[in-house]
Amino acid sequence: METSSQNAQFHSELIHSLIKEELKSRKVFNTLRNLGLDGCPYQPHVDELIIKLLGFDMESDQAYDFCYQLFENHAENIIDDTSLTEQTKLIYLKLSQATKNH
Repeated sequence: METSSQNAQFHSELIHSLIKEELKSRKVFNTLRNLGLDGCPYQPHVDELIIKLLGFDMESDQAYDFCYQLFENHAENIIDDTSLTEQTKLIYLKLSQATKNH
């Protein structure tokens, strides 16, 4: 039987993994857009799932805009696996702090 500590760790690891995948996706699709290949309907958006898992109120336009911009800004900073890991941790911390403040 899993303990609440194990559940919390799994929850955290799941959110970190989803953030990492969202950042990779945004990096690829933003690069394609910059190359003139815009309008692709296949870009996955797991950011809304991440935000819901963290308990964010996505009904608010302000919350949505904050989260969207957060992912966009951090995706720009990815240049390799190390920076991807760093950006993932930063987003997790910022979103965790934002949910505590709301």
